[in-house]
Amino acid sequence: MPNFLDDTPPGELLAARDCLVAAGEVWPSPQPLEDKYAGVVGIFAGSDTFPGAALLALKAAVKSTAPMVRYAGPVDPRLIALALPEVVSAPRPEKAGRVQAWVAGPGIDEESPEALNILDWLVRQPEPLLLDASALQLAAKNTQLLRGIINRRTTGRATVLTPHAGEFAALARALGNEEQAEAAAVDQDFDRRRTACAWLARETKSVVLLKGRHTIVSDGDVAWGVDAGHSWSATPGSGDVLAGIAGAVIAAAEDAPLLHCILGAVAVHAVAALRAAETPEGVAPISASDIVESIHTVVAVALRHAHEDADGD
Repeated sequence: MPNFLDDTPPGELLAARDCLVAAGEVWPSPQPLEDKYAGVVGIFAGSDTFPGAALLALKAAVKSTAPMVRYAGPVDPRLIALALPEVVSAPRPEKAGRVQAWVAGPGIDEESPEALNILDWLVRQPEPLLLDASALQLAAKNTQLLRGIINRRTTGRATVLTPHAGEFAALARALGNEEQAEAAAVDQDFDRRRTACAWLARETKSVVLLKGRHTIVSDGDVAWGVDAGHSWSATPGSGDVLAGIAGAVIAAAEDAPLLHCILGAVAVHAVAALRAAETPEGVAPISASDIVESIHTVVAVALRHAHEDADGD
């Protein structure tokens, strides 16, 4: 069990840099007897309109952990291979092969019946499932899909939802609660957003990651906030990167507490964005691709901090 969060009271707003210790405590490192198939993440993302969303999520996953990353979706596999020769592609999740966790939603076509069918299939699978972006919008519009998400815990299946304020509001309204829909807005105070995040986690029986400058992670019982300390990650595609990081860690750190894995992913994403923004002349705007390129360096820092903390004990 991670020491950092054991000693940190739930409900606190933590600095992202401080949370790197927590990230390092759960971050998967290859062991002598493990191979590339231990901790594989599968990613259903992208569309003809938004192929970049798939690439960003995939690149982030590749940079985050050592095991294989599988792509399952409509983006041309030649494009995937040119950008990421490490990734194995399939046209649909059913054809992808074995994984230890799924990520679904970045850039998928919300108007496509096929996308809804694939999400319905993923919700019925046993592996942990992270739903992001368009997958959340589709769940808010489709009662059967939303009910399937809620019912996953009854059979011991883990689910993570990663909404921004607008997606949170859509889900809250689908669940019949206008007050909570408004509570998640970024202009609300931290305590109100934390309460709203915990409410959605309980209602959906999921771990919820509510995005923002102050990102909140809750399983319904406990919640932590992470203060990025900056807003450079408020850039197109940044959420796709976070989904890829989180999914990879969930898949490869199977024995670590899910809530701690998600908080660690948030911390790495926030610090990677700041590192990407830093230049010899000061900080400057970045792209989501810049965040990706900083991930593995920040993971190294997280692992070092965790080992130093453990040695100090």
